[in-house]
Amino acid sequence: MNAIQAYKHYYIDRDHEQVDLFRLLKNEYGIEKIIYPGSYIHISPSFIFPDVVYIDSDKNAKMYFQSNDLIHLVNTKK
Repeated sequence: MNAIQAYKHYYIDRDHEQVDLFRLLKNEYGIEKIIYPGSYIHISPSFIFPDVVYIDSDKNAKMYFQSNDLIHLVNTKK
């Protein structure tokens, strides 16, 4: 499964992107930088916050985050 397919499977298809939650947190508290431990490939915080550090021990997470398609998706949805 490529990075986009995995993101769609785990977050979009399960209605678990939580973009509204991240937007609310940013607007309510003025958050600009976040650390996201246990993120796997839940990239939707990057749609809202300008500076996100993702931390996950899953060996596939690093590969997914290096995907040009995933990077393009983030840049498109910002």
